[in-house]
Amino acid sequence: MDIIVMQKLKSYTPEEEAHKKEKTFVDNISDKDKEKTNNSFKILNTLFYNNKDIFISKHNRFADYPLHSHQFVEINYVVSGKCTQVVEGETVTLHEGDIILLDIGCQHEIKALSEEDIMVNIIFSDRSINIQWLYEMKVSNNIIFEFLNNILSGEHNSQKYLIYQNNNSSIINTLNQIVEEYYLQKPYADIIISNLLNILFTELVRNYSIKEDKKITPHQSLIIDILKEIEKHYKEIKIGEIAKKYGYNKNYLSNLIKKETSYTFSELVTRQRLIKARNLITATSMPINEIAQEVGFSNKHFFYEKYKQYYKRLPGEDRKE
Repeated sequence: MDIIVMQKLKSYTPEEEAHKKEKTFVDNISDKDKEKTNNSFKILNTLFYNNKDIFISKHNRFADYPLHSHQFVEINYVVSGKCTQVVEGETVTLHEGDIILLDIGCQHEIKALSEEDIMVNIIFSDRSINIQWLYEMKVSNNIIFEFLNNILSGEHNSQKYLIYQNNNSSIINTLNQIVEEYYLQKPYADIIISNLLNILFTELVRNYSIKEDKKITPHQSLIIDILKEIEKHYKEIKIGEIAKKYGYNKNYLSNLIKKETSYTFSELVTRQRLIKARNLITATSMPINEIAQEVGFSNKHFFYEKYKQYYKRLPGEDRKE
């Protein structure tokens, strides 16, 4: 993090001075910007979005922040030290570099931060981005994730928060750049922040994983290994080669794959090829017919037919959009 920005984050805010003096939380949110309930309150969009699409603030230290929720998606990013929260009734502790993504309506309370604990809140106005959006993006680009999700019965559809551990330097660097641009306010800062947010959420989708809390059966474990093989060798992979590698009869393995995934082996290979094709179509200027061949489709008409069936639009429409 930039030295000047860290100095700003470490300096005391008026609220922090009041917390230290009063030894308790000082509420600085007006009644018009929140809705009170019996034991918590909801922070409204009006508090932040009068003239900005993104709002970043340091979380005030030295006092417990009471139970509350939001009308917006919020990212809590621990710049240094640690932070303990109670989120939807579960106690979680975040360490330096960790982030928690809180969905609209997620209830949490934050335990008092100490002198060396610095956490920033990143709030943005695009209500179309939420945890369900992250999930759908990941499923559309990963056949292993889809299979794991089916095993776990879609439990994360009701999940209201996600925690990312601090083992991804790319996400941390992007977060630091967003915070630095916001506080330094150099020319074109708003444009840069907007683009960095797109990068950030793409990185979050890429690194989004689900907890395997349920026990995976030996057959399911085998299917995950086969799906990994498909992701790696989708261009030329054959069911006979996979059956031989894992020591199974070809017909038996074909039936097992169909039973566990609801797709045939060839359908899974086609899905993976389409995923790769779409990535190339939307991210490059490579001719579409060349892309079809590149990912393993020898028949152009079959490629277009399956692409339209899977994505509900033609490759050219995807590229144009």
